[in-house]
Amino acid sequence: MSGAALGFVDVRFTPDGFSLPLLKWRELLFIGALRAEGDREAGTPEATRPARGGVPSGPAVATCEARRYVRDPSRPMPPFAAGDLFPVEASFLATVRGEWVEIRVSAASSGCPGEQEA
Repeated sequence: MSGAALGFVDVRFTPDGFSLPLLKWRELLFIGALRAEGDREAGTPEATRPARGGVPSGPAVATCEARRYVRDPSRPMPPFAAGDLFPVEASFLATVRGEWVEIRVSAASSGCPGEQEA
């Protein structure tokens, strides 16, 4: 079976979640499979702008900028070889770290140093 048939395989697991390449994360935001928690429904221009959806570029990438996301069950999620990484009932805290995005499922704090729990 080919890698494409198994789903996306470039996932790095961490003790409290996993990481995806920044480009894959942007794809998930662009197709509307994930949207920022509290944003309008996926499909609206505000919900589909990856640059404003917690994925900074340029100098902002070096800073700790985390944002919560939820899965939009009305949009298709591309398959992952590791299984269902984004359950519908969970929220996800995403933090850009260079060319990777660290994702924690249902995290209580932002993951940024010095920040208190939300």
